[in-house]
Amino acid sequence: MERFTRRTLKACTRKSRELRLAYEYAVLALRSLVYNSAVGEDYLLELLFQPVYCLVDAVVPWFGKALVVTVALLTLSVVLTMYGVVYPSVLPRAGPWGTALHLGYGHWNLALISFHYYKAVSTNPGQPTQGSYDRAEASLCKKCLRCRPPRAHHCRVCCRCVLKMDHHCYWMDNCVGHFNHRYFLSFCVSMTLGCVYCSATTWDLVTLGGDPAPADASDLPDASDLPRLDPFRRNFLVYVWVMCSGVSVILGVLTLWHARLVTRGETSVERRLNERTRVHANARGQVYRNPYDHGPLGNWKLFLGVGHKRHWATRVLLPSSHLPAGDGALWNA
Repeated sequence: MERFTRRTLKACTRKSRELRLAYEYAVLALRSLVYNSAVGEDYLLELLFQPVYCLVDAVVPWFGKALVVTVALLTLSVVLTMYGVVYPSVLPRAGPWGTALHLGYGHWNLALISFHYYKAVSTNPGQPTQGSYDRAEASLCKKCLRCRPPRAHHCRVCCRCVLKMDHHCYWMDNCVGHFNHRYFLSFCVSMTLGCVYCSATTWDLVTLGGDPAPADASDLPDASDLPRLDPFRRNFLVYVWVMCSGVSVILGVLTLWHARLVTRGETSVERRLNERTRVHANARGQVYRNPYDHGPLGNWKLFLGVGHKRHWATRVLLPSSHLPAGDGALWNA
């Protein structure tokens, strides 16, 4: 009886083990059908935000164009106010040299803003082409399922890979990549300088020019020279000053951020990747160096396309449509 009991227990144990192994195998087989090595926290967050991405994809085709028109109209309104209200009030008391300085700087800045914004919007940032890069350094895009060269990344809005992608700018309705990165940053710099200029020029008119002369106006510097504007024109001055002051601060911070990235020889996308790689390297006791960093001055020369001293004037201070260094696919690390 005891022998029969032991044999029965052994048979039951063996059978339960076989059933458990069969169950585990079935579960593993089912999981293998949907296995993805990329599944992690980033994948789950992307999955949760998928409805938002779908909404953005549906809105962006017309939203980006609306923002481009908005930028053009706001810039035009500031230019018309400067010509119609500010300059007629400022230039008569500026003197010959002051008038020449105002007109010279204002028109130079306006030319830079118009040229660089148009080029940033209309220039293709660049797309990878087969055979234009080293296969050994290429990576596979999980969205396009195609090989891409170093520094190229996929843009969800444009649904394509972009050479040396920095980010997608909705205000330009275009990606910022290898062939229009310089236009984008030059526009940011020139627009910031233009907003600072307009804000500083309209300050005296906003604070004193639109109101009746105060009782102690003689104690204020040049108060007698300030013109008196009607409330309608003064509202335009307040509008220009408020908008230009706000844009100069916000866009100035963005410009400094991108200038810092250029100084370090990296893009917005590469900054996150490099920071993650640097943390992992430090944990292993190693030091990570950005392979595309040629030093602050070298990075700026490469970014601006400066090869000779005269290029600082012809390619930086003046509008220039010269191509950037390289083709955006092959890089000398």
